[in-house]
Parts: sequence; structure tokens; C-alpha cells
Amino acid sequence: ADATQPSENTLQVQVVLTGVPKNMQEALTPILPLVAYTHYQGNSVSRMKILYARSQVALQEALKPYGYYHTVVTAHLIELQPHRWKAVFQITLNQPIRIQSTDIQITGTKDPVILTLTEHPPLQPGAILNQMDYEAYKSNLLNTAVEEGYLDAAFTTHALRIDRQHNTAIVVLILKAGPQYRFGQVFFHQDKPLFSEAFLHRFVRFQPDSPYRYTEVQALQNNLNQSQ
Repeated sequence: ADATQPSENTLQVQVVLTGVPKNMQEALTPILPLVAYTHYQGNSVSRMKILYARSQVALQEALKPYGYYHTVVTAHLIELQPHRWKAVFQITLNQPIRIQSTDIQITGTKDPVILTLTEHPPLQPGAILNQMDYEAYKSNLLNTAVEEGYLDAAFTTHALRIDRQHNTAIVVLILKAGPQYRFGQVFFHQDKPLFSEAFLHRFVRFQPDSPYRYTEVQALQNNLNQSQ
């Protein structure tokens, strides 16, 4: 928004959402087309009304990732005074999509760090489907596998099977770990040799043939940077 004070002839629109919790209001309001143009230079009522109509559709789409596929948005556009408008969006969420079941598997490894993530996933049967939680959990599974040295880890199946008629969702996540990479010998290259190999190897905390872990490489880099 323009930091300058709007003139008397600037069209101003107040946007109000009702029917959803405050945290959801805060997440939804900034994405509305109407909010991006809360101040219009000149008398742009026709443009404002187009964005007002688009905002109704945008709200219905934006609520789907939260599990609400049957949302009804009732909107009212009120002219408070010349150049001053108020847009009220009354949201009725209706029945949400709930998780019916989950199938979460890690194949090709018994690494406890990775398998622990499958014991209490945030996607529980009976809970309202939240696709942001689903994406975050999926990323966490893959990132953890990579950090544990399974650099070729990949999902053979990742699916949200949504049944809008029965308001249910089935979560399927099957991660194939693949081989676990291991450390080999560590070699140092210096453009101008300043430190002996023996000195540099003092900063290596892992042993050859131990499982590769990104945190170990990062620690080595940090220790070397601090030694300079």
C-alpha cells in the first residue's frame, strides 16, 4: 500500500471477513484481489467491483487446502459515503474433508531416525485435512532421509485421495530410501598450502565408512572457517 495519506478523491475499500477464526482471517485476507487494491487513484468503482467479484472465488479456492471444499461465500458491497466502501465476506465453511486413513511407509532401511517419523505423523485419521501439514510432513520425511545419507531417497507414491462426496481423504506416502552413502577418505586442497594435512585432519570428526550425514560435513566446514 502507498505510504502517503490518501486524498479525499481516492477510492478506499475496507475488507471484512467473518465466519472463520482470526488466524484464518489473517492468512486469507492478504491473498484477496480486492486487498491488493484497497486504494484506487481516482474514481475506479468498476475496477473495484471486478476485483470484489474475483475475491469471492479466490476465498473458496484458498480454503480448499485447509480441508474446506464446500465453502459458501456470501458477499456484500456497501457504499459508506462517497469514495468509501466496505466489502463484507461472510464465509460458511460447511463440512470439512477429514482424513479417513493413512498409509505411510519407508522401504529399504531400518534407520530409527527416519522410522520414528512414521510413528506419530501429524496426519491422523479423523483430523481435518490440512494440505500445508501434508506437504510439510512429506518434505520432512525426504529431508530427514537425505540428511541420514540416503541421497537417492524418493517417493514411489505420494497422494492425497480426496472424496468430496463423502468428505474423506486417504493419505498415501511411500518413500524408497535407497542405499545409504558412506564417507570415504577426506582430502584437502589448498591453492596456497598454509596448513599441514595433519592439522586439517584434526577437524574431521567422522571416520571413513561411517554413514554420510550432512550435519557432519556442515560441522567440518564451520570448524575450518573458524580456524582461519
